Amino acid sequence: MGINLGDVDRSLAWLGQKDLVWPLGIEPFDRHGIGLVPKGLVLYLAGKNTGKSWACIHVGREMMKQRKRVLHVTLEMSDLKVAKRYHMAFNGLSRTMDKYTTVDFKHDKLGNVVSVDPKFIKPRISEASSQLRDKLERRMILWHKEFEGLRIKQYPDGKLTVPSLIHYLDQLASVEQFEPNVIIVDYPDLMKVSSDNTRR
Repeated sequence: MGINLGDVDRSLAWLGQKDLVWPLGIEPFDRHGIGLVPKGLVLYLAGKNTGKSWACIHVGREMMKQRKRVLHVTLEMSDLKVAKRYHMAFNGLSRTMDKYTTVDFKHDKLGNVVSVDPKFIKPRISEASSQLRDKLERRMILWHKEFEGLRIKQYPDGKLTVPSLIHYLDQLASVEQFEPNVIIVDYPDLMKVSSDNTRR
């Protein structure tokens, strides 16, 4: 039947309703209500080697922290490499114990940057640690419920189709009773898409 824009009650029913937004853990976005929306689509476009895959890991981690079920489909990296990156993101895991530099921005009352203060930070844990497995296992126990909310599925480049993804979702639901709230595809350009209908 639809909405008649002249129908005051129906066309203004959105007033007072707040959109459900899942925060991204990025303060300026969160402050302005920018995040993931149920049944919504977010497309992140950027140049090569600019951190798109890490951005996907960040989004997945933030959704897991909010107890959302996440399916992370990887078409570029192996599933083990993606799992490693999630452990790095959750645990502050570094390749070495070398200090790295980060910066603090000081702002004035108008929000303008007035100074930049570098800080040198030592990683909490590195791949070189002899107790790495024990430390990660303890963290996995701590984050058990969140970690149970992630599935990582690898597909070869150029093999994944939309019907095969739907089939996999059906399998997850029927066999593992796992229905994701968030699906991350890294990245859709590597899916098998008909050349006569690339937009679809």
